[in-house]
Amino acid sequence: VVRKRGGYWKAMAQYYSLAIFILFGKVGGLLLLVDLPLAVGKIICETAFFTVNYFVQKKLIFNRKKKEKN
Repeated sequence: VVRKRGGYWKAMAQYYSLAIFILFGKVGGLLLLVDLPLAVGKIICETAFFTVNYFVQKKLIFNRKKKEKN
């Protein structure tokens, strides 16, 4: 998947940048939801960042466009 996209290092940098963003986003989200019970805040935060993570990886990092036939 990575090699076909044209750059192992580029995809790796994007992936790790996203991982760092998700890490700090989850910490920040939990700090904002501190008044909720721990389990509720954790579920809300994990669900939100799982969705963000999925779509960013699908659309930006590991996007494989189908080649059009001429």
